[in-house]
Amino acid sequence: MKKIFLFTAGVVMAISAFSQQCLHEGIGLYTQEQVDRFQVTYPNCKEILGDVVISGDDIMFLEGLNGIEAIDGSLEILKTGRMFSIYGFRNLKSVGGHFDFYYNDAMTNLFGLDSLTTVGQDLEIYNNTGLTSLSGLQNLASVGKNLWIGSNPLLPDLNGFLSLASIGGLIQIDYNDALRNITALGTLKTIQGAIYINSNPRLMKLFGLDSINAGGIIGLTVTNNDSLAGCAVLSICRYLDIPYRSIMIHNNAKGCNSEVEVKAGCDTLSVENPAGIETVSFHPNPANGSIIVEMPGTSLNTRLVILNLNGEEVLSRVVSAPQDRVDISSLPPGIYFLKLVSEGNVAVSKLIKKSE
Repeated sequence: MKKIFLFTAGVVMAISAFSQQCLHEGIGLYTQEQVDRFQVTYPNCKEILGDVVISGDDIMFLEGLNGIEAIDGSLEILKTGRMFSIYGFRNLKSVGGHFDFYYNDAMTNLFGLDSLTTVGQDLEIYNNTGLTSLSGLQNLASVGKNLWIGSNPLLPDLNGFLSLASIGGLIQIDYNDALRNITALGTLKTIQGAIYINSNPRLMKLFGLDSINAGGIIGLTVTNNDSLAGCAVLSICRYLDIPYRSIMIHNNAKGCNSEVEVKAGCDTLSVENPAGIETVSFHPNPANGSIIVEMPGTSLNTRLVILNLNGEEVLSRVVSAPQDRVDISSLPPGIYFLKLVSEGNVAVSKLIKKSE
């Protein structure tokens, strides 16, 4: 009897473990009823092994999918004209393939993706006419291939991104008529592809791209952005110094209308003081053992970062007083960039560390 009990228990455990995975061949959900019945049809399914397609004007919300924690294949959410919430995906932690979010006209934000940390291939958010916020992506740390944000006419910024650190391919941001800034990309440090910034008529500056290691950039296209005058950010300035690089810059505002204009901005790399930082100055420069950073009205959230010419962070600390002494004695002599970040805004200046 004991052996039979053990055998039975083993079978139950095996079935229970297997039931956590489902749908090796993937699934398409095209009606609200199919979404609602998912947990009845596939009980205990937490990991979908194949692709998932969600599409149809009948679908309004995804609550029936709240048990899903991982999709090993790709996720496509498209042409759901009446869907207003993806909160049903609140437990989804990873998508192994690409994640496409297209033509979802009733969606205004991405609340419900709060657990998502990785997308294995492309992340494409395209042609969502009602989208006004990317809120919900605050824990997304990596995109395995390309990031494309395009043709979202009401999207004013990329402020949903709070943790994005790496992209394994290119960045493409184009045809977003209301987009004014991309500062939320300030946590992004590595890419392995080109940067395309095209036809965003209200975009004024490229702050947000300044922390990217220029060594991973393999091309730069900045065109037809009518208001874009601030292109002299650290990553782009470093990329312009690389021999035999691929560059196309034209039809933007003065200051970013040609490679020559951007280089001129890089030569004096100075950025107006952003909101939250009333005045920014430091001395001496050149410096030896330490510098004094002077910032009247300093925000408690202001962080000072020093980067070397490769865009690598060599020192980071919080600025805690209107006049704060920063020890730089450990840095080798050379040219650095001093960056101050306050509430998503960035100011950058050159710092020269001299020999003892």
